[in-house]
Amino acid sequence: MQLGKNKILLTTLVMIALLLAVWRPWRNWRPSGSVLTGQLSPVVIIPFKTGSVGEDRRWLDTGLVDMFATELNRRSPLRAVRLERLLEQAGPLSPRRELKLSVEDALRQFRAEAVLTGSISALGVGFRLDVWLVGKNDQELLLKDHVVADDFQKIFDAVDFLSLKVAQTLGWTTPEHLPPITQVTTSSIPAYRHYAMAVEDYIISDDSSLPQAVDHLQLATTIDSAFTRAHFLLAKIYDQSQALGIPQGSARESLIMANRFLERLPEWERQYARGWWLWFVDGDLEGAVAELSRLIERYRDYAWQEGVPLTLGRLLAYQGLWPQTIQHLSDYVQVEETPTIRRTLGWGQLATSYQMTGNLEKAIEAMAQELSLSSAQQENWYWWIQENMSLALLHFENWQQEFAEELLAQAQDLASQDARAQAMIGLTLFQMQQEKRAEVLAERALRQEGDLPLAQYLRGLICLRQRQHWRAVANLEAACSQELNWDFLYHAALAHARRGDHQSSKELLELLMDILVGENHQAVGPADQGLLGILLCRLGRYEGALTHGLEAVLRFPYPQAKYDLACIYAIKGDKANALKWLRRAFADGYVNRRQSRADFDLENLWYDPDFILLTSRK
Repeated sequence: MQLGKNKILLTTLVMIALLLAVWRPWRNWRPSGSVLTGQLSPVVIIPFKTGSVGEDRRWLDTGLVDMFATELNRRSPLRAVRLERLLEQAGPLSPRRELKLSVEDALRQFRAEAVLTGSISALGVGFRLDVWLVGKNDQELLLKDHVVADDFQKIFDAVDFLSLKVAQTLGWTTPEHLPPITQVTTSSIPAYRHYAMAVEDYIISDDSSLPQAVDHLQLATTIDSAFTRAHFLLAKIYDQSQALGIPQGSARESLIMANRFLERLPEWERQYARGWWLWFVDGDLEGAVAELSRLIERYRDYAWQEGVPLTLGRLLAYQGLWPQTIQHLSDYVQVEETPTIRRTLGWGQLATSYQMTGNLEKAIEAMAQELSLSSAQQENWYWWIQENMSLALLHFENWQQEFAEELLAQAQDLASQDARAQAMIGLTLFQMQQEKRAEVLAERALRQEGDLPLAQYLRGLICLRQRQHWRAVANLEAACSQELNWDFLYHAALAHARRGDHQSSKELLELLMDILVGENHQAVGPADQGLLGILLCRLGRYEGALTHGLEAVLRFPYPQAKYDLACIYAIKGDKANALKWLRRAFADGYVNRRQSRADFDLENLWYDPDFILLTSRK
């Protein structure tokens, strides 16, 4: 019996040994296809070391990554991707150890064929540029080469030369007579410097870094007006800034400038720019969706890294196509290789999409995912507070008051010395009909920072609710004078009307109409039809308001459209129809039921018993 056990044990050990012997060669032999494409294994480019080039050239850590990615992708389309941020390691590391961990992370995260990195060092007025290409098999050093130049202006030539060496090492077939990188980007070092610094700010993507990115890009395009990529990035940032409420320039104008030199861009970037052009310039929403969908299908690596699914998701949401929005974004946020900042934005968009379809539980889950990613990003502090408050409101709507209070308490503990964060928390409390607590935070924020627009806006809302119309106008006008925010302007218009200054109210409402419709009176998407109807109703154009409201319900079969139509009837004074459409909106899953008691568009219903009953139950 014992002998039999020993034979079984010996057989088991032999099998394990054979498996281990086979495993390593098989692991190195097996095709490693990228998770993004399922076919090609990318080369990942990680930031270069720039320690000895001086503070004025630190932009090169981002700039060189962008240059090499551009150049390699021209030689073998879409096999080079950028690792925008290295792993945050615990504790100080030696440069060699830090590089080793970064290479390991890039190989693991992207299942990459190789990792490219290097360093640049100053040599008088010139430089030395080193590159290292590390392979996936035991991190074998495939290429180590360098270029020395006596003039910093030759940096573009150096990248051209070393990119060719990298491509040849990997066995890529490269096109003959490839034009130099300067014809794709710019031949101006100062222009590229500003562009690279803008890219770094764009990676952070918060409301303090984006204005800095805009400043850099405006300087880049002033130095070289034919710098197409700078114009295109400027258009994207203008659009994102508008979504964040940061007043900036026109995405449309930047796209028009980029279009003059569009042939300079690689095919995949031209296709992305065409999709934006169809949306912002031609107003062809269906054409833009088709163009961006083709881009994702054909150039998936590029699309994933550049956040094209986010753009497509916003475009679908703009048309009220929420199920399609959810489908596209769900795939995008689940992929590990999607950059963290874009996964975070994707979860936020998903949370909104679930809200619009009335799925409160899924919205809470998506918001929690967004917060779990954004909490680690210190530079996005205000964004984290804002999303925390959005999650608190979702719990409030779901009658989970204890969870909402827990989030509020956590945010208040962290924001005790930050005026803007306190104002954000106060605004959440106002939406939860806790005016006294909101007022305390508004006053505290204004004591810390006397002209803070968000705190002035919050105090203006409280005064408007308390029917202190003169004080409401003073605070809301003060907020508008510093920041042209949609909500600031809209409530300032209401305050002027309450005070009897109908001319000032009309001017502000017409300004909002121009913002919504645009100077060229472009077509308004179905999701904005209800909003347009509300503005028309405030201007006394009731017939047009109802036309737009009813059209939104027909074209946009989701709860928001019915809620907007209820608001139009409420402003008009038709309580019966307002309550009828409000019931339909709630029955279809409109999630902000309790917050509607703080909505000034429903003010005529606030004290109606049916409205109070309707908004006091799940």
